[in-house]
Amino acid sequence: MWCYDFVFDACANGQQVECLTVVDEPTQECLPIDVAGSIRSRRVIEVLGRLISVHGAPRYLRSDDGPTLVIPDPVT
Repeated sequence: MWCYDFVFDACANGQQVECLTVVDEPTQECLPIDVAGSIRSRRVIEVLGRLISVHGAPRYLRSDDGPTLVIPDPVT
């Protein structure tokens, strides 16, 4: 089982950074920490795809249902 989540921080100059963390829960190994100014769904899919190609697919993938994983309503 892998779980992934987002962590937010700021640099000394005030620039906001977003970190995507993925942890293998049985071993408590942190697989990657992907850092960028903003991480969109396409980038999450790319990171998970690279991990699956290296480690194989997990049986389960867990995430929280916090506001970072909510798709906003389209603007009409």
